[in-house]
Amino acid sequence: MFRALGHVMHLVVDASVPEHTRDDAHPFGEISRKYLFRKKAGNYEYWVSDQHDGANDTQKKAAEAAFRARYLSSPIAIDTSVFNIVLPPGETIAKAPVARLIDSDRYEQEALDPNLTLSGPIGLAEFASANFFSEDTLTGQFTFPRRDALTPNPRVAPHSPQVRRYFAKPAGQGLPTSVALAECASESVLSRWSAGRPAPYPCVDEAVWEETATHMLPRAVGYARGVLDYFFRGKVGVRRVGPIGSTLIFIDVENQSAEPLEGVFEVYGRYQKGSASEERVRWSVLNGGNPISLAPGAWNRYPLDVPPDDPTGFFVLVFRGRLGLEENAVAGQVFAAPQVDVIQASYDADAASTCAVTRPAPTFNLPFRELLECTWQPVNHRVEGRIASNFRESDSGNPSDPIIERIQATWEGTGPVVPAPLRINDIDSAAGVWQRAGAEPNPEAFTIVDPAARPGTSRLMLRVTIRGGTVVTTQLATFRSLRTSAEKQARLFATGGYFLYTLRNTSVVMNIDAGRLATAAIGGYPLPTSIQGDFLPPGFAIRSGGVTVSGTQGGTATHGRNTFLQELTGTILQAQAVLAPIVLTAPFPEAPDLDFSASVNPRPLSGGALLGWKTFVDAEGPEPYSITLRVRQAQ
Repeated sequence: MFRALGHVMHLVVDASVPEHTRDDAHPFGEISRKYLFRKKAGNYEYWVSDQHDGANDTQKKAAEAAFRARYLSSPIAIDTSVFNIVLPPGETIAKAPVARLIDSDRYEQEALDPNLTLSGPIGLAEFASANFFSEDTLTGQFTFPRRDALTPNPRVAPHSPQVRRYFAKPAGQGLPTSVALAECASESVLSRWSAGRPAPYPCVDEAVWEETATHMLPRAVGYARGVLDYFFRGKVGVRRVGPIGSTLIFIDVENQSAEPLEGVFEVYGRYQKGSASEERVRWSVLNGGNPISLAPGAWNRYPLDVPPDDPTGFFVLVFRGRLGLEENAVAGQVFAAPQVDVIQASYDADAASTCAVTRPAPTFNLPFRELLECTWQPVNHRVEGRIASNFRESDSGNPSDPIIERIQATWEGTGPVVPAPLRINDIDSAAGVWQRAGAEPNPEAFTIVDPAARPGTSRLMLRVTIRGGTVVTTQLATFRSLRTSAEKQARLFATGGYFLYTLRNTSVVMNIDAGRLATAAIGGYPLPTSIQGDFLPPGFAIRSGGVTVSGTQGGTATHGRNTFLQELTGTILQAQAVLAPIVLTAPFPEAPDLDFSASVNPRPLSGGALLGWKTFVDAEGPEPYSITLRVRQAQ
C-alpha cells in the first residue's frame, strides 16, 4: 500500500516539471550528458540532480543539507478544496478527486488565464505549464507564458558565456519571475537567418532552472504531502463504548473528517494484541449493515453486538463507503474499551474526642438523669487500595497498555471540594491529582494520607479518567463521625411506686461512607450500629427479659436494647445516693480507649455494569473482597 502511495506521489511531483506538463521530450540533456560528456549541460531535472552532488561524502552531505534548507524546508500547501471539485461532464479517466492535484480543470484551453493559477485550488501541472517555459517550448507552442510580454532584466548577470541576457515575466501574466528565459549570445545573429523569428532551439541556463526550482520544488513537496493527506483524510473515531441499561452495549461513532461520509461501519475485536499471533474477528456490523450517513463532526450511537464468551478490550472500527466525492473509500480507527475497578483495601484513622456532662431537665418519670456525650472526629485518615484494569500483559502483549490518563482524590460534601493528598507510583501530590506524563505503566496502587479533620458531611472520592474521557468515580469507605454516650438515671414507675435505677453506656458509629459498598459489621457485631455495654457495680444484677444474670463489674457488650439495673424501693434521694459513686466514662468504663473497627463488602455489579465487565474483561465480575475500617483514640 505504501509503495503504491509512493508511486502516486512520484507522479504528482513529476507534474511540477515544466517539460512534463508541456509535452516536451527534452532530449538535449540526455544527449549532452551521455554523448557529449558535458556534465553541467542538460535540462531542469539534471540541474536539480546536480545540486546533491559533491566530490566526497562530506561535500555531498553538505550539498544535500543546503538543498533541503533552500528548496524543501518551506512547502507551499495545497488548497484542500481542490478535492471537492466536481468532475467535468464526460470525464471517463481521472474520476478520483486526488487527480485534481495534477489538473483541476480550472486552467482551460477555451479561456486561458494564467492568473487563475495564483489563487484557489489549482493542479500542479496547470501551475507549471502556465508559468514556465521548457526546453523545446520557447517559440509559441503554448499560449502562456507569452514570450512577447517578457522584459529584459539587466540586474542579473549571465551565468555563462553562451548567455547574452535574461528576461523577466512581469505581474499580470501569472506568476512574476525574475529569470523566466535566457537569450543566447548567438540568438540575434541566428534570428536574422530566420526572418527575425526567435531561434528554434533553447538557450538553456542554470539561472532559469534555479528560478524554476525556487517556485516549483516547494509546491512539489506541498502537493506530495497532499497525496498523503488525501488518502488519510478519512477520519472516524469512537467517542465512547459501554453499557446501556442491563442488556445492551453501545458504541458512539463519530465522523472526524472534513467531508460527509456514507457507508457501512464494522467493529473487529483484536486478540493477542501486539503479538505475532494477533487475530482480528468481526464482532458487529453496525445499524444492521445498512448505510450510515454522518456529516463532518457528527456522531451517532448504535448497539454493539457482543459475541458470547469472547471478551476483549481492543478493537478496530472500519468504514467502507463514500467519503466526500470519492466512492469506495476506506477509513479505520484502532480503539480500546478500557475498564477499571477501584479496590479499596483498608481505612485507618485516629479519633479526637470532645466530651461534656449534662443534666437534662427532670421529667415526671425521669426525675434524675446525668449524661456524658462525646463526639469523636476522625483525623489522620489513611486509605490504601489498588486500581485493576482489563488490559493485562497476556491480553496486550505489552507489560502495560497506558489507558489511565488521570487520577484525582477529593473530599466532597456540602462545602467546597477539597483535594485529598494522593500518592501514585511513588509520587506524592498534595493537590490530589496524578496526571499521565508519557507512556508510563498504568498506576496500580494508591494511598491517601490526610491528617486533617474533615466535616462530617465530607465524602472521600476517587476519580479515574481512562482513555476516551470516561471517568470512573468511586466513593471510598471511611468513618465520617462517631458518638459515644454514658448515662445514669433514676426512673419512676407509675405503678408500685418503685424507682428503677439504670445505667447505660452506648457507642454509636455514625455515617460509614461506603459508596457502592455495603456495611457488613461494626466492632464484630452485625447491624444495627448501636453498641451498648453493661456496667455492674458490685452486688448488683442485670434483669433483662425476665432473666437475671448476677455478676460483678464486667465487660459484657450487647446491642440494640437497654440494660436495667436492680429495682429498688425508696426515694429519689436514695436513688441518687446509689448512682452518685458511679463515674461516667466513655466509651466504656471497662475500655476507655476507643478502638472501633468495621468491615464492608462490595455490592456485586449488576445490570449494564456487569454486562460491560463480561464484555470487555475475561471474568464473570470483580472478585469479592472486604474492606477493614479501624479508628483509634488519638493520643
